[in-house]
Amino acid sequence: MDSSLVGLLNSAASADPTVVVAAGQQLISLTSNYGASNSTFANLACVVFSDSGSQLTLDGRFVGLIHLKNAMFDARIWQNLHPSERVLVRDRLLAYLASGRMPSTHPNKVEQLPRIGPCVAELVARLVRNEWLKDGWTDEFWDRLISWSAWASLRAALRAAASFRLPARRRAFLQLVRMLLPKVINLWKMVISTPEIESCIRLSLLLHTCIVSVGGDPLYGPFLFADEYGSFASTIFEGILLSLDKLLECCQESNGSADPARLLRRMCKLLLVLFISCSSAVRDQFVRPVLVHVVQLITSYPLSIGALKGFDERSATWLLALLYGIQSALVPNCRSRFPLNEKGVDEVKTWMFTPLATDNGAELTSVHLSHMLFVLLQYWFPLSSNEKRCLVTDPEGCLASGGSSGTDGPSYSSPSTTAHITSALAIWDADSQARELAKLDVPTLLGFQGSELQIHMFQPCRQLVELLVTLVVREFGDETRTLLFHVVTNMQQHATNCDHYETVMRLVQLCLPYVSLDPRWCSLGDSLVTTGLQIIDSHLTVNEGTPDPDMVVFCTRVLCLLVRCAVYGTSHSLGSSSLEQRCTAAVVQLIRFLNRCSDMISPSSASVKSALCLRLSAANALSWMLDQPLPSGEYLTTHLSPLFNSLVELIQDVSECETRIFLLGILCKLIEVAEMSGCPQLANQLLNLLDRLWHLDTQSAALRAKILDAICLLLVPLNWCADADDQTIALRTSLQTPIASLIMAAIRASDTSGADALFDPGLRLWASFVTGDEACWSPAVDSLMAVLVGQPGLLDSNGDQFTQPDHVEPLLNRLETGEQTELFLKIVRGSLILACRAGREQAITFLRRWTEPFWSTVWHAYTTNTQFSTDGHTSRTQNRLDYLYSSTAAVGFADVDEAASDAESPCRIKQLSLLANWLSIFLDIAGDSATHVVRLTPSLIGLLLASAQRSLKTAPVEAHNDVCPLATQLRLGLLARLAISKRHWLIFLHILHCMHTVPGPTQNAVIQTLTSTRLDSLSPPAVENGAQLCELVLLALERWLARADSLTDTVDRRCYAVACLVSLTYCAQFSVSSGIDFSADTDQLEHWAVADTVHSRWLEPVINLCIDVLHETDRTDPGYTSVCHFPHPQGLETHAGLVQRLRNELTAWQQAVDDNTLYAEALFRCHVDPVLRTQLETVLSV
Repeated sequence: MDSSLVGLLNSAASADPTVVVAAGQQLISLTSNYGASNSTFANLACVVFSDSGSQLTLDGRFVGLIHLKNAMFDARIWQNLHPSERVLVRDRLLAYLASGRMPSTHPNKVEQLPRIGPCVAELVARLVRNEWLKDGWTDEFWDRLISWSAWASLRAALRAAASFRLPARRRAFLQLVRMLLPKVINLWKMVISTPEIESCIRLSLLLHTCIVSVGGDPLYGPFLFADEYGSFASTIFEGILLSLDKLLECCQESNGSADPARLLRRMCKLLLVLFISCSSAVRDQFVRPVLVHVVQLITSYPLSIGALKGFDERSATWLLALLYGIQSALVPNCRSRFPLNEKGVDEVKTWMFTPLATDNGAELTSVHLSHMLFVLLQYWFPLSSNEKRCLVTDPEGCLASGGSSGTDGPSYSSPSTTAHITSALAIWDADSQARELAKLDVPTLLGFQGSELQIHMFQPCRQLVELLVTLVVREFGDETRTLLFHVVTNMQQHATNCDHYETVMRLVQLCLPYVSLDPRWCSLGDSLVTTGLQIIDSHLTVNEGTPDPDMVVFCTRVLCLLVRCAVYGTSHSLGSSSLEQRCTAAVVQLIRFLNRCSDMISPSSASVKSALCLRLSAANALSWMLDQPLPSGEYLTTHLSPLFNSLVELIQDVSECETRIFLLGILCKLIEVAEMSGCPQLANQLLNLLDRLWHLDTQSAALRAKILDAICLLLVPLNWCADADDQTIALRTSLQTPIASLIMAAIRASDTSGADALFDPGLRLWASFVTGDEACWSPAVDSLMAVLVGQPGLLDSNGDQFTQPDHVEPLLNRLETGEQTELFLKIVRGSLILACRAGREQAITFLRRWTEPFWSTVWHAYTTNTQFSTDGHTSRTQNRLDYLYSSTAAVGFADVDEAASDAESPCRIKQLSLLANWLSIFLDIAGDSATHVVRLTPSLIGLLLASAQRSLKTAPVEAHNDVCPLATQLRLGLLARLAISKRHWLIFLHILHCMHTVPGPTQNAVIQTLTSTRLDSLSPPAVENGAQLCELVLLALERWLARADSLTDTVDRRCYAVACLVSLTYCAQFSVSSGIDFSADTDQLEHWAVADTVHSRWLEPVINLCIDVLHETDRTDPGYTSVCHFPHPQGLETHAGLVQRLRNELTAWQQAVDDNTLYAEALFRCHVDPVLRTQLETVLSV
């Protein structure tokens, strides 16, 4: 078997493809039959781990290891192997690894084999993953790996053990690491004192794995090196610092050797993770020597090895990160700090302000902090050649979200090229980037495994120095700012080229937000900008041919600093005394660079890419200025037209869709800040541009979404501008049909293609289209309602015709978020208001056409939610409204538990409010004697019936016992509106009767009966006696009275009061004297009045509520001029109308009691406080 298996493995690794395929199929057949008793994997392990099997080639052994690894990685295979077979595989694997043991601390021979070594390490890791802490496992396994010098396998095994996340496993792993640390540290100390660099690197990697595998946050731990384990950290610190001293000498003497630099990189990272893993008390002991060594390395090493070799960027990254974390420790509550106790903080502060000493011991005037900042800014702050090259040659790529990829040449520590990603925003807006990155901790910045965020396009060395500078100038006080100012001025004085000036200007840009009140810094910024503009004028427009990348990048930095000085500057900045004048001057300069035909970027003096880079940087500078919270946008008014035209040209000249989106975003800011709606000519140009862009790239949903947002920003002020001139009114009118077409295209695109990128922008534009004091009705609004209800066939010749499918999904069924639901409700309400604002006839047409198509979708959602499956296997049907209600706190008439936490969601309240508004208008029009009889539709009656069931049967009487009081109040308001409509009183009685007596399955028949019968021929509900209906009416009256005090809306309270009085009038007919005349006998009349149970309980509360609503402040100027003014229900919108309606209802109540006023007087005397009666008569007589 062994010989045949050896031949099979060798064949699988053959150079003949036919032989490889045949052998591979046989191997798969053997290894897939893991349930057989032929011990395939035991035989495979014997072959691949046998030293005597010389016939097995290296490639054949590798193929066998792959199949064995697949078995160990597949839990189904490994766990189904016989225990003895698993033991044999494990023993053979470990014996094979032990055979590679070398004398002393040399790396394991097996692990050095190409391809074989990494595969063996993976097998060991999988063995730990499958067997660690199970029966038969012993910690002798770890000691064996150490004794065999199997560092790679031990690292892989530790990572596998660290992958368990259960607390018990994590505690066991922490104990394991602390058990192994002394042995690993001893070996590491022994190796770092020898010239064996490779062994030192491998053991440093192992020690690094031991430390980082434990995990832990720099702020909160857990810390591997807590106080009681500080001696371990002490040993490692001492070894690292000693090695760093030796490596510094070694690197200076080496002639291009990469090994010392590799070890240096490893030691630097080990120092960083060790410091992170220590508790504050342990850090205090070593922070001073660590800080000294780090600063010595990072400031002297670049000088000693020369610019050609360069400093290993990754080594610098770890050292700068450590320096940043230590400096942040001086700032309480800083997220990036490595916390220190008071002793450690004092050590750092003392070192920072200790004067430097020369070689002969003489002190210099500068301190450690200023010297450190000067060297860091000189060597690690400038932009790399790759960044400048990418920025100039591929500006659109650098502006993209993924940045532009470039490569640096071979470096001192890396003989190969290194890929870097360049982001234009990270370079131009360095101050904004630093402000955001300062919120993150160091492991997140460096992208350590386990970090919650992964920072893309982070240039660690440069941006860590930027963070250090920002930290110093923001948190360390005036003394430190003065030191930094001297450093900056020193750099300015020694600046000899564009690269130097760019570095100084970027440094000032970083500092200005925090030192804007210091005249020295503002003057420095102004001086740099003035000098920069002079250099541009004298060089960029004179030199022929393609300018140097350094010059182009310098120009972009001048623009970045220009706008900062304008915003942050003092009264004398940029030669202007006011903020508005400074910003206006900055805009003038930006237009020079934005303009395609400007002398700054004429084709004779710059390449196309360089010119585009300058124009995009000017656009980005404008974007930054527009983002600032300035008092007004007046600074844009004078130059708005050339600024707008330049942006339009730039949008047309770029080639990437993402760049167009970026520039459209700037254009949207310009629309908002400069109030472009007041410039109809520019608005027309903008619309023409957006139309061209819309058709330019039909596949880019993101671009089209941005176009819709831009139109929305332009439309909002147009629809709210009350003092518009004729041009603005004409513009508003001309936009109706084009915008409706865009909305239609956006909604249809997301419906037909399944791409929802245009759905939200389409809804936002639609909502802006139908809202606003100056928005007006048009056939386009009517045509869009057909899209909203999903019935395009309802369009008639009065509306614009659009090509649509025969049936589309109702918009309500496509909503997925709470924001979409709110926009949807805003659209419906806005369309309703516009129809009513257009006049009575238009309102009637709108209600007749769209009431049932729209509300039937809501009613259908309600009825679907109440249906359950009957097969016992499937759950109840989930519809779109139910999904919204349960997952996004949206609203619906879903049959859900009202005790849910989202039952009182804003969307639910808004939908019920919309129904109340719609019903009020509908009832007013239906109740108008000049209107042909308009019947309530089935969906409206169904929703009213649902509201009655929820508010009168499910909800408690008192509001404080209700989990959804607002919804109940609105539902009661719907019933109140129906009750006060005289033509629909019988409908109200039928709804109450159906709610109380008709079973749910048969209620649809009642709804059909009520909608198919004319109002004037409708009969009261069939009951044995009228007292039954009176009880139902009193049930509603009780709820109205109980909830009236909780209402905040004036109209709802008026509806409640009138409905209570109407209901009392209806019930008064059952208290008549039955033909007996009590008027002659006062005692009998009083006895009759006292015995009247209906009035004894309800008359005074109803009168009291009427008095309350009469005393409330009247609303002014009701009408459709604002969404806040809604003149419905008619007769209650004004105080005079309310008074007249209450007078009429009191007269009707008196007549219902008896035509003789003595009966009503008797009821008042017996059941109403005389003071209340006096108040009622007073307010009604006004």
